Amino acid sequence: MNLKKRVFLILLAVTILLAAAPIIEKRFLKEEMAEEAVLQQGEYKVGEDVPEGNYDVKFSGSPIFQGKEFQQQDEVKAMPFLVGELLYVEGEGEVLLVPARFEKLQLMEGQRYSIAHSGFYQVGEQLGAGSYNLRFLGDKEQDGAAFAQIIDAEKTVLETYSFQDKADHLVELEEGTFLQIEKNPLEENSGLEIILEKNG
Repeated sequence: MNLKKRVFLILLAVTILLAAAPIIEKRFLKEEMAEEAVLQQGEYKVGEDVPEGNYDVKFSGSPIFQGKEFQQQDEVKAMPFLVGELLYVEGEGEVLLVPARFEKLQLMEGQRYSIAHSGFYQVGEQLGAGSYNLRFLGDKEQDGAAFAQIIDAEKTVLETYSFQDKADHLVELEEGTFLQIEKNPLEENSGLEIILEKNG
């Protein structure tokens, strides 16, 4: 193969890669497609009214979002919205969607993390992989409804931990999975603290 043909093929390959880059990025980095939005009372379809992606969700007033009651100080971290999903807002107030920032959690004294909000936390990016003791601390009357789940990158639930009968659980977190924290499925429990303490 002569030099001119080689140069032509290299230039062609570079051009194809540059043209395909936005498509590849949209396909594999869906959280980057999220856009900030304010939702008021009504119904919204993901992919039409709201772009697909992962959102940090904040609230003003006291709206009901996806059937759950929230107050002004509540947040849900990195909530995934998939194309075709319907979002419902009821009650008084607004729901603010901000593209998820996946902020790293600070490892505190005693090799533990304190998680303040319900949501989805990426293992390996926001918190370290490993063996942990997972505890919920707070209003014991509301703690029974709390649960945690380990979810893989395809959104498949691998493990579920209920706090109805047990105050703490030993969990194994692997890199690339997500830890979902749900303080209460009906009404957010802002007084509940979630502790992840390294085991051993």
